[in-house]
Amino acid sequence: QPGEVYTDYVATRWYRPPELLVGDRKYGRAVDIWAVGCMLSEMFNGEPLFPGDSDIDQLYLVTNRLGNLTPRQKEVFQRNPIFLGMRLPEVHETVQLLINCSRVSVESLDFIKRCLQLDPDKRSTCKDLLMHCWFQVNGFGTCFSLELKQKLLVQKAEATDNKQTCFRKDISKSSQECYVYSQIAELKK
Repeated sequence: QPGEVYTDYVATRWYRPPELLVGDRKYGRAVDIWAVGCMLSEMFNGEPLFPGDSDIDQLYLVTNRLGNLTPRQKEVFQRNPIFLGMRLPEVHETVQLLINCSRVSVESLDFIKRCLQLDPDKRSTCKDLLMHCWFQVNGFGTCFSLELKQKLLVQKAEATDNKQTCFRKDISKSSQECYVYSQIAELKK
């Protein structure tokens, strides 16, 4: 919920957004969008985008590629006792976001950049991302739809092929009994 206070120690470090890395306890769904951008980048590159060894190293890697933290993130960082006496250097020039950009389409790169906005308020929402052209190119929607239908058909076939049906029935709170009705199923064929 917006405005709620949560723990700041969530998510695997490599996929943790700057607001969590600095210790901000007011965050929202944008933290998950950041993780999506990190994972997509890793899928395209074959290696993590920000493989930090610690939270401060993680912050350095993020700012080195994306630029300086937002004023709020800097303020939270400076107030955080974990970072007492530490300063993040000002970034004047960033390195390339993706190492192997030749394998990444313009649409994919734009999608990732929308996920990896330093400011969580400027990060795309799920609804925005679903409308992104990345989902429209190369028949993505059609392919996904067909794949989903195929998986459902396979699951249905596997369930139908299962000759034994096991029903669990509570006998008491302390035990359960399993009845196998395979003979009944065979008789009904």
